[in-house]
Amino acid sequence: MSFQDFTAHYKKVSNAELLDILQNTDSYQPEAITAAKKEFEDRQLSEEEIEAAQQIADDKKIKAERKKEKLKAAENKIKETGFSMLDTLNPVQQEKATAEKKIKIIVLFFAAISLYQLVTKFKYIFLSLKDLVKYPLLVIIDISPLIVLPVAIFLFWKRKTAGWIMLAIFLTYSSTSSLRLLADSFKYNPSQYVFLRSPSTASVLALLFLMGGTLYVICRPDVRQLFSVGKSKMITTLIITWIATFLLLFLSYL
Repeated sequence: MSFQDFTAHYKKVSNAELLDILQNTDSYQPEAITAAKKEFEDRQLSEEEIEAAQQIADDKKIKAERKKEKLKAAENKIKETGFSMLDTLNPVQQEKATAEKKIKIIVLFFAAISLYQLVTKFKYIFLSLKDLVKYPLLVIIDISPLIVLPVAIFLFWKRKTAGWIMLAIFLTYSSTSSLRLLADSFKYNPSQYVFLRSPSTASVLALLFLMGGTLYVICRPDVRQLFSVGKSKMITTLIITWIATFLLLFLSYL
């Protein structure tokens, strides 16, 4: 920009902005500084106007410094959280994992799964919601699994009893359903189902191990006590979920 361009531009800026330019000459071109000085002289500001402009400029600097401090604090927080996650997920632990560490691992892992499902199936959820008025029950049943897990993980992270119960129901249903998938993988006949993809026995076993193993962890006394879940409540939740799951699986075969 030329001197004339700077001159035309600075006629539109406030007194505080003009004063800020003159106090930070290292950040501007020589032509800009010369134009700013000329504009400042042409305005013939009184002492009161200069003091008011200086106050505004100072307040702006203070806000900028506070913003930098907040950004720096947020950056440090992210770094600390990242190191904490790495330490939590480190397979080589010096000490036996505490209940809190078990909860962190479960939350991190299933939160990642929930996020992946929501991102990859967002369009599907959006299209399903359009039919909510026409077929409310069918839509709720269809998309509820995609919503239950994030809600369960959030409440589980907050150490809510409802979070433990919801996650236990999800894990019980998933592990029980994987048993049916495992049975289907052994009974699969490629000559009979030409257009169907064979269920992988290894992947089903991995799913069963993951869901069943996580269920076992959250049912441990040291974890349950953090959610105020007694043994009787645990047994009731598991039995009711198992019965409901078996009924659903049985009806699906009919």
